Amino acid sequence: MPAGLRDAAHAGLTLGTLLRAWRERALLTQEQLAERTGLSVRTIRRLELDAPQRPRSTSVHLLAEALGLDAGEQARLYEAVRQIQPGAAPITGTSTGTSTSSSSGTGTSSGTGTGTRTGTRTGTGTRDAPPPLATVPRQLPPNAAHFVGRSKELGALDDVLAGDGSPAEPDPKVLVIVGSAGIGKTTLAVQWCTTVAEAFPDGQLYVNLRGFGTLDPLEPISALNTLLRGLGVPPEEIPEDPAAASALFRTRTAGRRLLMLLDNALSSEQVRPLLPAGGCVVVTSRDQLRSLAARDATARLCLPPLDLRESVALLGSLSGRATITGDDSAVQELARLCDHSPLALRIIAERIARQPEIHLSEIADEIARDHERLESFHGGDDAYSDLRTVLSWSYQRLDRDTQWILRAVAGLYPGVDFGLAAASALSGLPTRQARRHLDRLVSTHLVEHQGRDRYHVHDLVRAYAAGESRRLDPPSAREAAVARLLTWFIHCLYAADTAFAPDRMRAPMVRLAELDAPVEPVAFPDLPAALRWCELEHQTLTALPAWACANDAPLAACQIAYLMESFLAHYKRYHELLDSHKAAMKAVPRIGNPQLAGHLLSAMGNTCTELLLSEEANRCYRQATLAFRECGDRRGEAKVMGNLAMVSVDQQDYRTARAQCEQALALASEAGYERGRAHVLDTLGEAHFGLGHYAAAIECWRQALGINRSSGAFFVQATNLTNLGRAHAASGDHAGAIRNHLEAISIARSIRSARGEAAAQLNLGFAYRAGGNMRAAEVAWRQAFDTFTELGDTKAADAWAELRELRELRRNAG
Repeated sequence: MPAGLRDAAHAGLTLGTLLRAWRERALLTQEQLAERTGLSVRTIRRLELDAPQRPRSTSVHLLAEALGLDAGEQARLYEAVRQIQPGAAPITGTSTGTSTSSSSGTGTSSGTGTGTRTGTRTGTGTRDAPPPLATVPRQLPPNAAHFVGRSKELGALDDVLAGDGSPAEPDPKVLVIVGSAGIGKTTLAVQWCTTVAEAFPDGQLYVNLRGFGTLDPLEPISALNTLLRGLGVPPEEIPEDPAAASALFRTRTAGRRLLMLLDNALSSEQVRPLLPAGGCVVVTSRDQLRSLAARDATARLCLPPLDLRESVALLGSLSGRATITGDDSAVQELARLCDHSPLALRIIAERIARQPEIHLSEIADEIARDHERLESFHGGDDAYSDLRTVLSWSYQRLDRDTQWILRAVAGLYPGVDFGLAAASALSGLPTRQARRHLDRLVSTHLVEHQGRDRYHVHDLVRAYAAGESRRLDPPSAREAAVARLLTWFIHCLYAADTAFAPDRMRAPMVRLAELDAPVEPVAFPDLPAALRWCELEHQTLTALPAWACANDAPLAACQIAYLMESFLAHYKRYHELLDSHKAAMKAVPRIGNPQLAGHLLSAMGNTCTELLLSEEANRCYRQATLAFRECGDRRGEAKVMGNLAMVSVDQQDYRTARAQCEQALALASEAGYERGRAHVLDTLGEAHFGLGHYAAAIECWRQALGINRSSGAFFVQATNLTNLGRAHAASGDHAGAIRNHLEAISIARSIRSARGEAAAQLNLGFAYRAGGNMRAAEVAWRQAFDTFTELGDTKAADAWAELRELRELRRNAG
């Protein structure tokens, strides 16, 4: 045993000292240990710095496995953890190499050092393993209606999946489906994935990589963020570095039977970081992805056009005409003019169904004439030229307003999906009229209906509509549409931000412009309604700042980013917040508003702190302070100083944090900034708590809670109550801690935050256990486990670990 470990064993050194010594023995960096355990680097750093909070039981077990600790070392590890919270129940060990939870990242690591974990789905003793999560990702899009043919391709995919019959393989099977635009790659992939989904009990993940279309391709880090969140990884534990995020994704997918669909890929380089450690991956692309196929793919399927029999079947099924047969020369000509493209055939079939009196030869003749007229517009892709002909043929038969709304929602809108209200704002048409025109577009298969008041446009239709808009719409009309949409989004975000943080400063950073008469913003009767809207629109929202800049609207870009902060920060969408604010900051020199810039920089500093980008965080805070001083904003200065104090708390420099809080409190009081006072008081409570001054911490958190109750800021009230519960428990007032946690649960229920309620139940269990009420602790942890399981949250494993420890105590007691 190295001297450091021998001394630690006899001198009772801290958890941090032990972890550092064992990690160095294993020749692991903090980053490598984080990858092996599935924990965040931030968690590893805090543990090695002897954070005052007791680590989760699941985290301790994962560390013991990854470090290869023997039975004696595990006992010393658990004793060191117990010393952090002496009144807590002891942590019981698990044998090295056995995963404690199927949701904790049962990955296999190939790095140097000892303690490599072997991925297993359950422990060696089934009684001690948590049941699998009841909620697993089910992200596949719905099947296309009237799917026909492709039996050969479906069979080929089945054969590749069957392989040698092994139920689980160490490497993922990667199936690549390539083909031209509109050939039905996604439709085939979704159809096949749906039929084999039951073979993948750990769920299905889906990401549209946006490789080909009017929107920018999705960056690998953004796709990884989506995939990891789909697996229940907390956003604060997702690394900013793409390589680290990719490693974490492989760790979290090791040993799992997952099915993934990576749709519309641009290149092999975009896909490769997204490959899991196991399961099956289906990739669709217009590119042949030769590098991926050569190095990673199990099989590549080049999708041809439908054959005549399949084309006829699709026309007949969608049109409802039983008389359509392959012997009819008009049917053969229609299939040829559509290049046997499923999308084009669907559009033609709709026309046939809508006009049963028209003869098929008339339709074929008309399309042929349109094809000759449009030949000069295509760019050399014969398949797209034919499809463009069909699109034009269908588009020309729409009335004028319906044509305009297609050009607006498909040619101008910055997102993949859109809602009815957004279509109304963009087009300038009343909601009732917009719905009628969209229904018409849905009936012609130019727009897809995706549920109540939600729509989607195929990227080829989007490209066609964008070209028509550039050709037909004067710049003034396009600019007016963009301005209407941005103003509408600002009104909606203002209302949502008011629901999230009613006491937040919005003026003078945001001043609402008047909406045009037909356009109405979305109203939110309560916070859950605002949350639902933001979740539904978040992909478009996070793209808006860059889109606004590109459309010469720099002030709107900054205002939108500012108004999104509460939603993105409260729900830990840190990567999206950083991306949207970076895009907005590019517009700052054009607006000359240092106050707004200071708030954006402050939010970026907070986000960088959460993502462990300390140098970048400090740079943002420095620039924010300078911006606030430039415009004389004392509130802003207080805000940044409070943020810096929280950084000091994270670094366990509590005396510095206390001094910074006192300075920030003086600034906030001078400016009459009550929200800022509450924020700083919360941080000052953390500083006092870290110094062991529990009575002072309780007083700070009580004052902060009073301010936040007066303002109606529910999110921070729950935080204040949780902190009060910690302080009361640390000072021995377990009854007070229980009261605080019960009130936090009540608030979480009032805002319909199931995740917040489950977290409060978990804390309540700790308070009950510390007070000796084991039965109540079990009830609280069981409720937390059930809720986390329903949500698909990995914290279910933490609740289960506590329940298991409780059971072990009962066993040992006889």
